[in-house]
Amino acid sequence: MKLIKKLEIALFASLLALCAVSCASKNKVAPVAEEEDEQTKKEKILYSKDWLKKQNKNVDATFGSIRLRAKKNIGTFNISIVDDLGKTIPCFSTSNEYITTSFYLKSGKRIIKLNEDSCVDSYTRKIEDGMQVLYSIEDLCDVFITFQCICPNPTYKGFDSVKITAHVVNTGKKKADYQLKAVFDTILGETDRHHFYDASGNPVKNEVVYNKKGEPAWFTSKNANASMQFIFAGKGTTPVEMIALANYSTLDTKYWEPDMLSYRAFDTVLSYNNSAVGAIWKSKKIAPENSADDVFYICTAFGEDEPQGKFLIDEKALKELEAQEKENQNSKTDEKPASTTKPADTPKENPKTDKPEESAVQKPSETVKDHPVQPEEYSKAYIQRLLDRIAELEDSGENVDRAEIDRLNKELDDILKSYRK
Repeated sequence: MKLIKKLEIALFASLLALCAVSCASKNKVAPVAEEEDEQTKKEKILYSKDWLKKQNKNVDATFGSIRLRAKKNIGTFNISIVDDLGKTIPCFSTSNEYITTSFYLKSGKRIIKLNEDSCVDSYTRKIEDGMQVLYSIEDLCDVFITFQCICPNPTYKGFDSVKITAHVVNTGKKKADYQLKAVFDTILGETDRHHFYDASGNPVKNEVVYNKKGEPAWFTSKNANASMQFIFAGKGTTPVEMIALANYSTLDTKYWEPDMLSYRAFDTVLSYNNSAVGAIWKSKKIAPENSADDVFYICTAFGEDEPQGKFLIDEKALKELEAQEKENQNSKTDEKPASTTKPADTPKENPKTDKPEESAVQKPSETVKDHPVQPEEYSKAYIQRLLDRIAELEDSGENVDRAEIDRLNKELDDILKSYRK
């Protein structure tokens, strides 16, 4: 009996040991699961819809040298550059509450302009490092456009670029194809000799479409005051099916792909000096409750500085920069390039734009004189000042002076007509 009792005790002890090993193994995998959850936690919060009732507000916030604005209910948006004097320089047209810059969605044969179609509910909010616009189409999809401010050059202080992520969630009941397009109504190049420059610095003189691998990875729109790069290749970007640089009227069409003519200049009979960038991303088949992303960048600079998009594309350039910084530290050199000083990256709500200093360039007149307008009377600086004044008035909210805007637009039209003669 004593022997049997001892065997029972030994067997019970063995079972306890096995349970302990099993529990220990379970405890070892738990932290891994928690770590995975932590990695996806921010994304789940970013793309939830819990914020719609409390946070759905117009956005006007500055991060470093980037000013982001968005209008709730219509889902329009704009990106601007803030120079070292606090002056705001819009990158896209400010007319009609930014409606001319938009994302489009194609699902099956259905094409929807997301900031204009009545079937779309739009929401906007400010987030920690930028803003978010949500377009919700019942029983079809949710499209989150997230603007996150970044700085590609690690030696710069503050934000000067924007990572844009289009996150499409299938809210329907069947797997479906979804494809995104965007048209950006650019304005910087409209006061420059050329509307756009390619990655090699060569001017783009005619409307052009790129839909092959190996084409330029970025394009620049610029003038004497500021510049902006569109980055469609490189770090974290998603493949595009087509990129077009054209007159806005060429891209603003009911058809999914524009009718491009390589020999046509940026000006058309109905639309003079109105350039735009169009991009179409590859179609994606998405199952219900699943999602897919499209990613690109916009990098900016003001004055004579160049946008730093090359550090998103060229790893060699980034490594050379890091090596140079290390060499500078080893040699204990305290000198820093003047161009690396950027505005602080602390977000500011509703910034007040400083008025530009007075100069020898004449002010925009309240009305056009009776005598014919001569092109030589109006410098590029004067035209830019005129555009800035119109943008400032358009952004003045409820106190907008529509009469003055109409007068300034009429003057601008007459100036442009004089150049066409």
